[in-house]
Formats: sequence, structure tokens, C-alpha cells
Amino acid sequence: MPSTVYHYTGPDGFRGIVSSGELRLYPVRKRLGQGGELEAFAQAHRLRGYLDPSNGEEFYRILSDDLFYVSLTRVPPKDPFIMWGAFAKGTGVRLEFKVTPKRAAELRSIHYESNASTTLLREINDALRKADEPPFNPWTISRIGAFYLNSTVAAEDEVRLLVKRHADEVDLTRNDGEYDYWPIPIGQPNDFCDLQLTGIHVAPGGNRDEIVTALERDAFRRNRKGDSFFCANQIHHSGR
Repeated sequence: MPSTVYHYTGPDGFRGIVSSGELRLYPVRKRLGQGGELEAFAQAHRLRGYLDPSNGEEFYRILSDDLFYVSLTRVPPKDPFIMWGAFAKGTGVRLEFKVTPKRAAELRSIHYESNASTTLLREINDALRKADEPPFNPWTISRIGAFYLNSTVAAEDEVRLLVKRHADEVDLTRNDGEYDYWPIPIGQPNDFCDLQLTGIHVAPGGNRDEIVTALERDAFRRNRKGDSFFCANQIHHSGR
């Protein structure tokens, strides 16, 4: 189902989005070491093969190269002050998107690990283990692990849009000189995710006039018929 979510980004990130007309999904590899990315899921669900370094790099690190994501958050956000400061850099913007995943794209809230929480997969495998049966490992388990983090980053209350790259399918990724990324066009038909920009909110410490100017200078502001996506009174200066 279509979901309305926010994406917070700094001034440079905003200029990159409007100049390219796309939202870029970057590999989970870029976030390894933050919040137990993939590693926390492997540990909690006893995926020893993911954590074994005996043949070189751990397998969860190798998997991270083919899982492409972008961080979003629900409306309203759990703590907008953290989002404005940490992700919009205090002077950036909050982009409001209507997201409709298709095909291989997934849009899910992150599950944050805590002492009191568990997962259905863990309960199933605990029961199987007690019955001396082999564990159940879904074929989508690598993607499932990308929606699981430890409690140290729970304040972000992240909603994640994710696409997995498969070796036997068409590779739509590009490279920015450092990382591969998966581009999702904004307001344009594609096979993976319909992404409609429905609002732009300027940070409390941001400059609304600069945001308006950035849009006016770029073709992203117009659709195929030449109509404006936004007029100035649709770009709001946020107080929260």
C-alpha cells in the first residue's frame, strides 16, 4: 500500500536530489558498525555462517554490498529534533514522499533489539531446537536482517526502503566514484518503486529562499508537461 514518509537531508543532499531527480539507495556496507547492521540480526538468530571469518571476510559483510537502502521515518517522526539536527544538519529539509513499493523493493519499519523483545523467526527456531529439529531459514533471510538493528539507534525510529541486487538479474546500479548506488526516479514510472514528492519542509534553522532558488534552477521542478511540481507557497518553513 502507498505510505507517506519523511526523508531528512542536509543542504548538499537536497541539492543532489533536485539536480538528479532521484533518490539514491546506498549499500548497507556503508553503515556497517552502526547499530549492529546485519551483525546484530545474525547474532540474535544464531546465523554462525554469517559471522564466521575463517574463510576471509564475514559473510554478512559480503551480503551488505548487494542490499541497497535509504533511511526514511514515519509521519509524524518520533523525535523531530533529533531528525532535524542529525540528518538535516540543522539547515536542510524534510522531504515528504508517498512511497509505493513494487516488485523487489520493500518498505518496512526497523525492528530494534531490546532485552524484552524477540522475533517470530527466533521463537520458531527456539521451538525447533527444543524438538531437536533443524532451524528454519527463509530464503529472504538476508533482506530480513537489513530491517533489524540494536537499541543504540532506536531514537531514529527508521523506516527503510530497500532493494536487493541479484547476480542473475539486470543490474541497475551506478557508481558515484566511491560506492555503488541504486537510483529510484522521483515522479517517474519505474519497475521498483513509485516515489512521489508531496511536500518540502525547510528546517527551523534553514533558509527557505535558498531552497526555492535551488528548485527554480533545476529541471526537476517541472514534470514532463512543463508544469511546476511546487510553487513557492508549497515549500513550508517548519517550526518543529
